[in-house]
Amino acid sequence: MHGEYPPRDRLVPRPGDAASGACARGARGLAPGAGLRGVPEAAGVGQHPPRPPRRGAGAGGGAGVEVDAVPRGGLRLLRRAVPAVHGIPLSRRTGTRPRGTRAAMLVRGTCRAHPLRPVRLPTPAQPLRRRCRACARRRCGVRPLPAGGAGSMAAVPDTAPLPVLSPPAFTGGTGRSGTTVVARMLDRHPRIARTRPWEVRFLTDRFGLCDLVEEREGGPLRRLARAALATAAPPRPLRPVGGPSAFEERLRGPWWRRTAGNGKVVGLHQGLEPEVLERALDGFRDRLREDAPAAARRLVHDLLDPPARALGRERWIETTPLNAARVDSLVRFLPDLRLVHMVRDGRDVCASVAPRYWGPDDMDSALDWWEARMLRAGRALARVPAANVLTVQLEDLVLRDREATLHRVLDFLGLDPAPGVLRFHAEHMAPRAANLGRWEQALQGADRDRFAARYDAALERLRVAGAPVPR
Repeated sequence: MHGEYPPRDRLVPRPGDAASGACARGARGLAPGAGLRGVPEAAGVGQHPPRPPRRGAGAGGGAGVEVDAVPRGGLRLLRRAVPAVHGIPLSRRTGTRPRGTRAAMLVRGTCRAHPLRPVRLPTPAQPLRRRCRACARRRCGVRPLPAGGAGSMAAVPDTAPLPVLSPPAFTGGTGRSGTTVVARMLDRHPRIARTRPWEVRFLTDRFGLCDLVEEREGGPLRRLARAALATAAPPRPLRPVGGPSAFEERLRGPWWRRTAGNGKVVGLHQGLEPEVLERALDGFRDRLREDAPAAARRLVHDLLDPPARALGRERWIETTPLNAARVDSLVRFLPDLRLVHMVRDGRDVCASVAPRYWGPDDMDSALDWWEARMLRAGRALARVPAANVLTVQLEDLVLRDREATLHRVLDFLGLDPAPGVLRFHAEHMAPRAANLGRWEQALQGADRDRFAARYDAALERLRVAGAPVPR
């Protein structure tokens, strides 16, 4: 025998002893800095006598680890006592004791194609021969994390804070006004990426984050509630807010995965793993009670930053059309946002919306729908600083003043004219691709004249209300 362990009743803390091993402290529930008595002097003060090395665990033994002897009951804490193996820090998920030279441990490495994903490494000497758990590719490239200090767990990526990707960018409009095509163009830039999915829905939908923050902060919803009590006819129907429970239920449900009307399965699952969502929601309710805007801002970046960061981009852009109508709510928790408000000839919007499964059924009802959305966006934009919004007419971007309008958009977002953006603008945003004047093919004769007269009256009402109108 290479030394005996002292009995359990002799493992008693002695004030003033040197710092002992973390395994012994955890096994007995001792405070840091407390020593152990009953250990022979040859083993050192406050340490156990050395255990003979296992077979094959020598100086060049691959994953072999030289570990001090551990008392009975302390094996579970061995992962904390040994902070690193061959320069790779052990993760909190390292749940077993090393067993010889071929022990496979789950180490938090990062795949170059899929960062923040766990990668299983048997030994650090052959990292590129393993398959990434995210994409199952053999040579996707594994970069082990840098080693931390003794006993340090700060290098684990799921606990280390990452800088947020800012400022966030949005496009908004009425729908069928150019919001998606502008985001597709900007997605060709090496510094910005579109969100996955295009429309994340959890920001501006009913019971979404905007509603939640307004309820907590007393925004327009509470003003409407007071107006409903003071008058018989409120300015618009109240939107009931379901609270954090309804928000989290939808975030885990239809906003996470849903089947769109065209049969495609879309949702946040396209760019996130379930554990990322649960980690983002952990403690969200408590933070919401303390500081609703700060909690909402953190949740947005926790959910939308990882897909952009995985592509090596510095920012992201989201394309829900209702962003224009809810920008006054978005700016409450994203004060540095940049919104590109897309405006298009209302007659062409009506002709594009009427055949859609989600839109109005005819041109007349589509015109009422377009006017209501433009009026709502105008009211929201009036409550937002001018530096946060850039209004762009689609016809200017594709026909009238193509180059100057493109550079206005890029300058507003702080981007340079990258070759990919210029190529997409030249090839996919030509006048023939924008379907300019398509409303004239949708109506004939007297119907066209009547519709044009209704459209002119709608433009006049929008001008009186101060809303932006197309030229």
